Amino acid sequence: MTTRITARLATLSILITLSTNSATIAAPDSGDQAGEAKRTIRHAEGFSAVRTEDELRDTLLVEDFESESRAIVTKPRRTDSTVASVSAGEFWIYSATTELFFDDDGDGYYHYLRVTFDADTLFSDAYVYAELYLSWDGETWERYFVSEDFLIQGSTSLDEYEVETEFVSGYPTGLYDVLIELYDADFGEFVDEFGPLQSSDFSILPIEDLEHDGVPPPVVISHEHGGAGSISWTVLVLLAALLVGRRRARNAR
Repeated sequence: MTTRITARLATLSILITLSTNSATIAAPDSGDQAGEAKRTIRHAEGFSAVRTEDELRDTLLVEDFESESRAIVTKPRRTDSTVASVSAGEFWIYSATTELFFDDDGDGYYHYLRVTFDADTLFSDAYVYAELYLSWDGETWERYFVSEDFLIQGSTSLDEYEVETEFVSGYPTGLYDVLIELYDADFGEFVDEFGPLQSSDFSILPIEDLEHDGVPPPVVISHEHGGAGSISWTVLVLLAALLVGRRRARNAR
């Protein structure tokens, strides 16, 4: 009985600790006192058609946002679904999806994200590029990737494009929203966006960086003397003594 109570109390203590940790690390670290950001990612990009279905790209390119030249770009979030396209509907994102990979510690949060989207145009062909953003607080978008210029052709799905990102550091455990912004590469003009307002695939994604996605240490429950444990053993000793005394009294009759 005492062992079961002790085990249940230890389990409850662990659950409370895990719950507290999850609540306190939801916001990304905005940097040190000097205001320098500490975000690092690995990334790869390209057309979906050149990748086999079960294959991931080699994420060899590294983006390190610690230097001033790589300062993080942020902007406030929109509160409506209306997009003011400066190209009068000549470009648009027809569809987009997200996929998560690699949860090393098994806590339900992943450190590898794939964003796939199909951009179309009224022209026979045109060059565009995409900017990708994350948001953890529901108020601010933070840019984490800018793609190369790539060619799209009319409304075909054969030019579907994707970006794969491995979050290395600076992205603590949390539920993140994702946003794609599409730009006309010839004029650098914003033409369309795709995010949580367009699909739930881009909302509350469980993400954490490699530094947080480690293998957790084994849980060790120690049996210490003193406190509630000592009281319990004292009670047991007294009960045992009482039983022995009763038996002796009964035998003496």
